[in-house]
Amino acid sequence: MRTRIRDWSCGIRPGAGLTALVGALLFLGACQNDATTSGLDAFQRYEEAVSKLVKGNFADAAVAFEDIAGTTLSPLLSQLATLRLADSLFLDGRHAEAAEVYREFQEQYASSPDVPHAVYMRGLCFLRRMPEDHWVLPPAESREMTDVESAYEAFTWVIENRPDSFYAPRSRIMLARTLERKCRHHLYVAAYYRREGNPEGVVQRLEQALAADEAEMAKGHLTAGMSCGATPDNLLWLGRTYHEMRNAAGVKRTIQAWERHKASFPSRASVGTELERMASDLAEEPPAGN
Repeated sequence: MRTRIRDWSCGIRPGAGLTALVGALLFLGACQNDATTSGLDAFQRYEEAVSKLVKGNFADAAVAFEDIAGTTLSPLLSQLATLRLADSLFLDGRHAEAAEVYREFQEQYASSPDVPHAVYMRGLCFLRRMPEDHWVLPPAESREMTDVESAYEAFTWVIENRPDSFYAPRSRIMLARTLERKCRHHLYVAAYYRREGNPEGVVQRLEQALAADEAEMAKGHLTAGMSCGATPDNLLWLGRTYHEMRNAAGVKRTIQAWERHKASFPSRASVGTELERMASDLAEEPPAGN
């Protein structure tokens, strides 16, 4: 079970910071004359639940944290217990339940410094729920994209709203994976249209993949060379499809896209050469009706 705890390096930091928080709660509880005994009892229960969590008893820890969050009179302890409940559910593989508790935490404790943690972990929940490739199933990119969109929303929220937080650089890494899955979906559909002999559908999906990645680059979410959509092979595919359609304007737009991205692919200068050849070929065609 200790091995799974190491997964917390992707976002959860339960070490010295958590111990300090527990110590502070114990101190504050001891200072409350009207509820000293019950307060200490709740803090002790919280410590015991944390111990279960660290030992890998995730299901038992979740039950304990849920009980504390629902019964304690301490707002701060309720806040901590709610967050640790979500963490326990996540580590127990109950990602849908964890995502919902993280969402509740964000809404109920919007001013908490732990909100970036909750939103980032919610994104991880959806990332873990994304279908993976398996030989007996259709390709992952062909299936439901709801979790992909939810993960995208979570990671972009952290990047845009808490850019200086511990979780912002980690959100950028996870966002790149999420964007790749979104792009792969467009490419999967484009390949389907190609098999069906529908070039209009092909160019529509390739253009969507290109536009989506360029929009993320403009926001600073993707860097040059990280794009799944703006690749030499995809731009060649797009240009060739427009050429087959005898669409000179489409080929011209593809050349312009290549000019924007060719610096990231110095070894693929031949792409530009082939695209220019396509444009020249279409320019030499006589006007319709001659």
